[in-house]
Amino acid sequence: MKEYDIIIYGASGYTARFVIERLIKEQKRIALAGRSLSNINKNIISLDLKEDIEIFEVTVDNIDIITSKTKVLVNCCGPYIFTGEKIVKSCIEHRTHYLDITGETLFIERILNKYGEMAKRNGVFILNCCGFDSVPADMGFEYLKKHMNVDNFECESVMSLKNSFVNVATYQSLIYGLGNIQELRKLRRNEKKVKNKKIKKIFYNKLTQSYCVIFMGTDASVVKRSQNMLEEHDLSKKGEYSAYFEVGSLKNLILFMFYFGLIYFLSKFKFGRKILLAFPGFFSCYRIKPNGPTLSEIENASFSIVFWGKGVASNGEIIRNKLKIDGGDPGYITTATCLTHCTVVLLNMLEEKEMGIKNSLSLLEGGIFTPASVFSETDLIDRLCLKGVNFNIE
Repeated sequence: MKEYDIIIYGASGYTARFVIERLIKEQKRIALAGRSLSNINKNIISLDLKEDIEIFEVTVDNIDIITSKTKVLVNCCGPYIFTGEKIVKSCIEHRTHYLDITGETLFIERILNKYGEMAKRNGVFILNCCGFDSVPADMGFEYLKKHMNVDNFECESVMSLKNSFVNVATYQSLIYGLGNIQELRKLRRNEKKVKNKKIKKIFYNKLTQSYCVIFMGTDASVVKRSQNMLEEHDLSKKGEYSAYFEVGSLKNLILFMFYFGLIYFLSKFKFGRKILLAFPGFFSCYRIKPNGPTLSEIENASFSIVFWGKGVASNGEIIRNKLKIDGGDPGYITTATCLTHCTVVLLNMLEEKEMGIKNSLSLLEGGIFTPASVFSETDLIDRLCLKGVNFNIE
């Protein structure tokens, strides 16, 4: 039996502070780990924690110290493209389950190619994208699809943000992801090509009276993987998904296109990446703060994602429905809430499996998964709703 239920790696970071605050309330055996004891202690002091918590000072080079001691490793240390692969490999070797909050497509596809079969052989569950990227989109799509219970289900979503700041690690991940886009294309060469409907890149949404652009995060690719896996295990028929981001006025659209075009161009070159990393504030319209936003700024931020679903009922009628998901600050509050409850639900499912109680994990041997492919038949959405991430069919 392992010493801990959960070890949080990257516990010295700002995002981890919000994860620690929530996970510590879940009555699990928890330890913290990271590269800097002093910064981990700063997080503990800022939270005024009364519990005695074991702390490990480790780096990726000696990560086995913690992966050998815990049932589940929660990795809050990004960008994942630099250190995540070694951590995933160590978890699989020590039969430790793993969750992270990455939104880095290249990292996900790298580990899928390298470690998917190894994780399956060892019965280890590796779950990426368990934060704002991409729990709301992944669970929301499946939730609306089940609610509508139609054939040929297809869905579009539009995300809008209010007063939110971009996490520094998220910005760094974007730069390195764009800079390595050729590697991603190489990894996808052997993928079976499926002809989907043409996706709009930019459009004016009459329903929201605003301009929208295609969302370039992980949401669409995560939902696609979930749908394929759910159908493969006879849990659900897959549907089609397109994700968009609301930019607002024509002026905002022009600014967005200018800044994104500039970032895309500069990320191709080493000197360009240096410039982008040196001036994150300028290139994000000052939506990035090197030390993170203040607590009051975080409390003032929010998000919403509206899903418009369509499908064919058993009588041949075209059915339409709408789901709205909303909540607090996406990068810190919602990410921490999603990660906390994905972790707790996974632990509960593992305990049920050990006791011989059938659940979704009973159908899966291990491997690299998405949130909905594991949690679609659980109480995860109910838990999120109780903690301020609301799912409402309208």
